[in-house]
Amino acid sequence: MATKLILDCDTILIAAGQAPDLSFLEEGGNDIDQFRPGWPKVDPLTLMTTAKGVFVAGDLAHGTRLLIDAVASGKKAARSVYQYVTGRALHPETLMSFVRLDRYQRERGYERIRRVELSTATPRERLQEPTGQVEKCLTSNEAMREASRCLDCGVTPVFDGNRCILCGGCADVCPTLCLKIIPLSALKPTPDIAELLGSELGDDPNLEENSAILKDEDRCIRCALCVERCPADAIAMHTGYALFDRNDALIDANAEILAGGLVPGDLAPGTGVIDVVGRVLEQLRSFDGHVVESESSVF
Repeated sequence: MATKLILDCDTILIAAGQAPDLSFLEEGGNDIDQFRPGWPKVDPLTLMTTAKGVFVAGDLAHGTRLLIDAVASGKKAARSVYQYVTGRALHPETLMSFVRLDRYQRERGYERIRRVELSTATPRERLQEPTGQVEKCLTSNEAMREASRCLDCGVTPVFDGNRCILCGGCADVCPTLCLKIIPLSALKPTPDIAELLGSELGDDPNLEENSAILKDEDRCIRCALCVERCPADAIAMHTGYALFDRNDALIDANAEILAGGLVPGDLAPGTGVIDVVGRVLEQLRSFDGHVVESESSVF
């Protein structure tokens, strides 16, 4: 038997969930099958529904996930739409332009800086102003401190195999143990590795006498200690910019961004960013292909 419970309270918060509204399909959408009401059947590779030429993305494609998943599925659906309409596939590749960052350094102890928590309004303040903002903004100093915790994933150490003397100093000094030097014979053979070894070492290379440096991107904190430790100047910190091929509008826009000051302010004095971009753009315009997107990298 149902009972009614009455509680005294100061504030009532309504927690309302969300779900897709596909009621419009009742009028002419019978060719879109649904595995349960409100959720259409979707090809996981193309994101096309059972109706030819009808694609979905976001929650409709894969259920509730993160914002970045929704953005990724939108790009995936856009590529599928392009191929469906034009018959031509878009290959997700990126040509990266890298710029060396000399004298790159991080704040002392930055990897140990604790997260700055947002202050919030007190319950009394919330009751006095129910429509007011609960989470307050960071102060200028707090915002700068929080920003200093960023690992700056766009910056990464780049290794020059022609200069490396295999001393192991970089692996020894790494605070997160993200570097490892191993003989090539320890690598699992793949067609890509075989092609790379053939181009660098020729046919039938001695895998025991040659080595590789492995880097765990999930562990790297961009401290640049490996750069400082290297006695042969074989390691340098670089930052990369994604460029596009064969699309002059995108190329010119990207060049304007790079040349217009939206590059890191700590680039080495005299670094010819405009000259570098100009040379890269000339190379790009000589390529054949369609629009290039940024899901894999070509170095």
